[in-house]
Amino acid sequence: MNGIRQTVDMPADLFVADTFRMPNIKIEVKKDAQGRTVIDTAQFKQAARTYKAQYEQQLSAFFVGKPFPDFALPDPSGKVWKNSDLKGKVTLINTWKISCRPCKKEMPALNELMKNYPDYQFWAISPNTSREIKEIVENTPFHFTQLTEGKQFLDDNHLTAFPVDLIIDKKGIVRFVLYGGDAETHKRLKDALDRMNAE
Repeated sequence: MNGIRQTVDMPADLFVADTFRMPNIKIEVKKDAQGRTVIDTAQFKQAARTYKAQYEQQLSAFFVGKPFPDFALPDPSGKVWKNSDLKGKVTLINTWKISCRPCKKEMPALNELMKNYPDYQFWAISPNTSREIKEIVENTPFHFTQLTEGKQFLDDNHLTAFPVDLIIDKKGIVRFVLYGGDAETHKRLKDALDRMNAE
């Protein structure tokens, strides 16, 4: 067994209490001789995989095949973006927040991904304020169009763990939902964007 701080390299909100209930996730928490909280690493990783699969499946059931929900969110310059801005182009929307370590870690990979799809739109929705996002992306470049002040929108649409990617077609219909900022998720994300490109 290892201390939880030494073993956790998963989304910061991995076990957040959200509007979806996650069955079949059990982690035995114990205390070591020094009173520190410890967990079994293998058990944690299995629970993480289960959580990721269940959360992604539930988001897919909620979103896929339906129009992206109505929104009106500002970017850091004050321009307000709406559903009408989705129409006519394939759009990738990434959800993130500034306290999410995997979200920041994946930014360079997402920036690189953009280069392969010059005809697509790339947006990011965050619950944080425009000022907070502006400060972060000045130091850690994230080239997606940043939509801010999105906490209510994200909560209302069950987007309570981060990062999530949604791919929307030219008609504004959600086609794919993927959860997680790891290399495996990025590969699946690229495959999904390629499928959109082939249509």
